[in-house]
Amino acid sequence: MKKYKIMSCNVNGINAAFLRGFQEAINETDPDLICIQEVKIQEKKVRDKVRNIPGYKSKFHTKIKGHSSGVAIYTKIKPQILFWGLGIEDGREGRLIRMDFKDFILINAYAPNGHDKEILEHKHRFLKDLFNYCIALHQQGKNIILAGDLNVAHTTQDLYNPNYHGPGYLPEEIELFNKFIESGFVDTYRIFHPDEDGPYTWRSSRLRDYKITGGFKFDYIFCNKELEKNITNAYILNYELSDHDQLFLELEI
Repeated sequence: MKKYKIMSCNVNGINAAFLRGFQEAINETDPDLICIQEVKIQEKKVRDKVRNIPGYKSKFHTKIKGHSSGVAIYTKIKPQILFWGLGIEDGREGRLIRMDFKDFILINAYAPNGHDKEILEHKHRFLKDLFNYCIALHQQGKNIILAGDLNVAHTTQDLYNPNYHGPGYLPEEIELFNKFIESGFVDTYRIFHPDEDGPYTWRSSRLRDYKITGGFKFDYIFCNKELEKNITNAYILNYELSDHDQLFLELEI
């Protein structure tokens, strides 16, 4: 059996994360695969030092115009196949990258975030398409690992402020998550911490927002139920690389 360790983190700007100790965090935790969200840079502008971490190959999927969003995967293991985007959206925002390995498919995703109606509608379409994409692959008999910042707190356990009701914890967002889990997926952190409130993996850098919301568990690593027996550990650390914590998943398959 082969052991894997997966790390997932919204870095809120990959260059800034390197300045805050991203390389040191990787050296200490030694993951086989690293899923990065919100790289905030166009791929052609990624510096060699950032792209070429010793021991890893990297692939980026970034926004065509502007410097928001963007995802990347660093891997020690050569993937069999590589995909960018969902295939049912134009991929211009750089929100998804997929790598297929012998034992599982790894999908790294970053959902839209915002409060106005247009952005919320975009976010909900993206999540629906993302979950349907994972379900379809699972129905083909594939093991699926979905990592990323999905910008939704699924239950009150994922909310610091239980009285909060708004973007990030809307009924339609909760329903999307419920249907995804009911289709045969599990939040891997909750395998080991089913009754724990938090941890809140994102905290607003704006003091006023923090006093209102306190924080959310917006970051996830999901897998299909059949793979659950192979999960040996799931935990969350905070290396203070950004306004998000870092998620880790260990499995043996």
